[in-house]
Amino acid sequence: MLADVKPRFGIVWRGDVGAERLGLTSNERLRPVFEALADVGATAEPVVYRDEIADDVRQRLAGFDGVLAWVDPVGRGETRAVFDRVLRDVGNAGVWIGSHPDVIDLIGTKDVLYDTRLLGWGSDVRRYERWLVGTGRVRVHQADVRDTATADVSLPEFLRRFEGSFGDGGRLIDQPFQPRIVEGLIRAYLVADRVVGFATQSAQTLLDTPGAAANVMGLPAAKTMFGPDADSFAVLRREVEGAWVPDMQRLLGVPTARLPALWDCDFLLGPPDDGGRDTYMLCEINASCITPYPVEAAPALARLAIASITT
Repeated sequence: MLADVKPRFGIVWRGDVGAERLGLTSNERLRPVFEALADVGATAEPVVYRDEIADDVRQRLAGFDGVLAWVDPVGRGETRAVFDRVLRDVGNAGVWIGSHPDVIDLIGTKDVLYDTRLLGWGSDVRRYERWLVGTGRVRVHQADVRDTATADVSLPEFLRRFEGSFGDGGRLIDQPFQPRIVEGLIRAYLVADRVVGFATQSAQTLLDTPGAAANVMGLPAAKTMFGPDADSFAVLRREVEGAWVPDMQRLLGVPTARLPALWDCDFLLGPPDDGGRDTYMLCEINASCITPYPVEAAPALARLAIASITT
């Protein structure tokens, strides 16, 4: 790269023709990333994606030094299957991919809960790869629906709902119920292997309804953001950076340079330890489309992006 040529990054998100016309104004949440890249001497261009223009997007992305993508696994009726092929092709051509789909497949699915169950953030997770049988009844609550509705169904009926999940290599991940889920979750945001902030998220407005606490399971709500040095998360940060993420890297064979440029780990509160201190249990890793994010994330992401294409 010539010294007087600014590094160029493509910033990708999913959208329609209207989003293409609007460019960045169609996704203001990403403006801090554009500004942070400008601050470190790079240029960033919006690239709106959908499967029907995948070939055109592939050609555009091949002309950048690096690509940062915010594309949900499921959105606008599309999966990431086609887009991931685009990223792999572009990456194989020498373009730096901020969050490579191979790594997202490794850590950004529920399998990681099983694969890392013996680490410090783990729990007694089971993985089923064939049809299950059972008796009894279970109470079912859909966690991504913002209400307190539950249904009591027979276990065979509940299992029948997952029959289609076992095709094409699918599997069922079973994680122990955590009673403190009613207190919500804590999200640790990372740029590569460094924590850049935290968020808390709960269903308190629903929990204020009489009798709701027995049903609500830490549903999505507005996030409250905190910086990486927040005292209330000092222990969690120390464990994430000093133990749990390095342990995951060793276990799964993911070097630091291959970690996603921006990702997060979601934790539920486990039972207090013998000293009355909180414990934490990993419930999900997100690595493909992280918004919103703490204000500290964009500058750290820009610094990582520049370092990754110049070393």
